[in-house]
Amino acid sequence: MPNQYCRYCSNAEDYNGDGTDFVCFADAPCGDSGNGIFYSAAKAKAVNHCKHYAFCGIDIFTAREYQPRVPREKLPDDDYIQTSLL
Repeated sequence: MPNQYCRYCSNAEDYNGDGTDFVCFADAPCGDSGNGIFYSAAKAKAVNHCKHYAFCGIDIFTAREYQPRVPREKLPDDDYIQTSLL
């Protein structure tokens, strides 16, 4: 399972539009049973393990679609050459 962030949760909403705070409206204690609780943007950008997370694919701060990182291919060890500083 990929990492989950509040910024990609459908229960979260940007509060003031400048990416400093957000409000969680989850029907759980983290969202005050749907009434909303304020959190800092640092929490939205950190990995969490919320049981009420609902992935929506749109970043609440930038309104961009989620783009997972593509892992780079690892080069075989034969492609590396040891150099000396003599």
